[in-house]
Amino acid sequence: MKKWEDALSQREQGLSWSGFDSKLAPILPNDGIKVLYKDKVMYTSGVFLEPEFKSGKSLYAGEVQLLIHETHTHQSFTPGHYYTAYALTWYMQDKLSQWEEMSRMKLPDADQGGNFSEELRFRKEVTYYLHDNILQNIIATKNIVATLPTEQSALKELAVETLADLNTSIRSQMHEIYPSTLNDLSFERNIHILLDEMRKRYGSIPNPHIQYEIFERMDEQSAYLFYRTLQELLANTCKYAEADHIWIHLYTADCWIMEVKEDGKPLVQEDMQGKIKHLGISSLKQQAGSLGGAFEWAQQEDYKLFTLKLPRRTHEGTLI
Repeated sequence: MKKWEDALSQREQGLSWSGFDSKLAPILPNDGIKVLYKDKVMYTSGVFLEPEFKSGKSLYAGEVQLLIHETHTHQSFTPGHYYTAYALTWYMQDKLSQWEEMSRMKLPDADQGGNFSEELRFRKEVTYYLHDNILQNIIATKNIVATLPTEQSALKELAVETLADLNTSIRSQMHEIYPSTLNDLSFERNIHILLDEMRKRYGSIPNPHIQYEIFERMDEQSAYLFYRTLQELLANTCKYAEADHIWIHLYTADCWIMEVKEDGKPLVQEDMQGKIKHLGISSLKQQAGSLGGAFEWAQQEDYKLFTLKLPRRTHEGTLI
């Protein structure tokens, strides 16, 4: 389902819609399918890949048109197949409309001087939109489908399972975009939640050593930047560093400080700047600066050290 949505968001002519055929195979037995949105071809398969082939039966849902090829060389559709195809057409109409709505929201580019508070606001808006609109619709649809009387139990189970997987995927992405748990749980607890997410994503992570010594409640921007920085560093460590251990230390001095060390592959000094930019860390330095702090990194003899320093602020946003 995620591959479908990635393809929908790209909306390119001659699109290779990876994963669509294999997902449709158990539901729609015909391999001749064309999908159009606002008269623009989104997806083609089977005979519709031939430039001059135009025949087929049409199903419409709003501005989505689903063209189905049926001849003696292809298995004909039953009424149930048409009902499923019609439901799929409406699903695509809703999804494409949602993608258009999302495309109108532009995330500020931190590397181009984007405002950190604006990025945070955007991330929260996207998370609320996903929760209040898309996620609730998916849950409602799954519950309706689960109660439909049908002899095609395998088809119903596939639909319910797909919607459940989509629900899980969206919840995971929501937490990736903006972790709402920052408002409800201690930051130390959020570190452990993040570590659990990384274990699920990468299978295993370097052995973590956590020392948490900040006893004040951070303001929202500071808490998010600490979280975002740790998220980025953990992801890079899991993907590239081949580390055995990672040390996470948060403490209070004249400012709030987070030090992250890992014993993975060293960064060669000549390649340091290019590698850091490739790892997506350069934006963290700018974001820290926008909050009056600093983000630094260094290659020590046996480990890499990353340090984030931010001014101490209460959760109301006033200086301590």
